[in-house]
Amino acid sequence: FKKVLPNIELGYMASVLEASGHNVQIEDCPANNIPTLNNYNFKVINENDIVIVFIYNHTNILETARFIKNVRQLHLNNTIICGGKFFSIDAKRYMSLFPDADIGVASNDYNLWSNLIDCIESKGNLTNIDDTLYDNKIIYSLRKEDYSLDDLPLPKRSSTTNEVSNVLVSSGCNGCCTFCALHLYNLKCGVKARKRNPQRIWEEIDELYKKGVKYVVLESDDLFSFNVEDSNHWISDFC
Repeated sequence: FKKVLPNIELGYMASVLEASGHNVQIEDCPANNIPTLNNYNFKVINENDIVIVFIYNHTNILETARFIKNVRQLHLNNTIICGGKFFSIDAKRYMSLFPDADIGVASNDYNLWSNLIDCIESKGNLTNIDDTLYDNKIIYSLRKEDYSLDDLPLPKRSSTTNEVSNVLVSSGCNGCCTFCALHLYNLKCGVKARKRNPQRIWEEIDELYKKGVKYVVLESDDLFSFNVEDSNHWISDFC
């Protein structure tokens, strides 16, 4: 498929925050075919909005820094938060590249993010968020990312109907491939490999089909290799 698929982690982040009572608008630039800042409409960002910048990969760091700087120049009172798996791998270095950002989050724990937004909106003390360490503008999680994926609400998606969509199958990986950035994230954040219940996946696919989606791409961090026996059982149940 030529179209860039939405970032599924961004969708889960939005759905968890909305379930906690927050209003969320997703601006997924790659998926929405916004190649550069010259094509971005900064008017969608309002004064006092909390702006969350997810780092997808290492290739657009300079563009990300420009985006954060433009947001800061537009509204001095916006709280700008950086995060995502790639950010978490080397949070200190990334924060040094984004001097206009207020907070960095070295974890993809959606519950932590929800607690952080609650703390900011209530003007609380960031050092008082449970199971975290706040040091030099960065929040670190002190608990393992081992919650059940089936407990999460379905990811928020664009209101625009697309023929192609993606569905998360599993998150985390027990492998130690040195060429894979996910391996570094798992080590730093204590992530365990978790897979979703096949029935829940089919329910999500059915909902997407009703909305006009014709093709579904299954996303799995570990390429279905949980272990041979477990993987065979899971694939059998799914099929």
